[in-house]
Amino acid sequence: MENKGQIALFVLIAAVIVASAAFIFLIKPEKEVVTPEIMPIQSHVQGCVEESSKYALYMIGLQGGYFKLPELSVEDVAVYFNKNKNTAPRLSTIEQELAAYVNARLPLCTNFSKFPDFSIEAGKVTSEAKVLNGIVKFNVNWPLTIKKGTTTQQLKKFNANIPSRLLAVYNLSIEMTSDQLDNPELICWSCFANDAVANGLYIEVPRLGDVTIFKIIDKNVTLLDLPYEYSFAFAY
Repeated sequence: MENKGQIALFVLIAAVIVASAAFIFLIKPEKEVVTPEIMPIQSHVQGCVEESSKYALYMIGLQGGYFKLPELSVEDVAVYFNKNKNTAPRLSTIEQELAAYVNARLPLCTNFSKFPDFSIEAGKVTSEAKVLNGIVKFNVNWPLTIKKGTTTQQLKKFNANIPSRLLAVYNLSIEMTSDQLDNPELICWSCFANDAVANGLYIEVPRLGDVTIFKIIDKNVTLLDLPYEYSFAFAY
């Protein structure tokens, strides 16, 4: 009986291993085959993905984390503190705004007329952005059906990894907002300025008053050959 039990156990373990291997095979993503003939098209789109990702970071920096400005904004800058209320966006919202910018700009960036020998049908762009320490990652899904004569090929997946300290910049803006909420009558700007400088960041205040606009500048990691700028506003 003991031998039969052991055999049954071994059979069960083997079945689990086979099933697991089959599952892994099924979920393993297919690797796109890029033939030499369509490499120039793949390279053209990849260049536009990287360019659009950089401009997405640039745009949302100017507007306080948004591609499309929220209702609560002033002078094209999102308001993070509004009359003792925290109105700053979550990091996940900023990631969605980055992806939305790439979705909108990528089809405008590409110029398939450069490839007159091919018929190229483009599907819908769907992007994801992830803001990490020292980098922002973009994963872009853009189905492209490429035809030449009787031959049809597919391209779909693209990505871009853009060096950026957006996470550090965003965290500093949130710290400033939280401190203003805790101390509505007073905030130690010099304290934050000193902390910022220690991390290679700089705070400028281009406008003071009932609405104060802040600009965090990163001179260590440039974007489009310029220091990165991130603006947001407080309304009192």
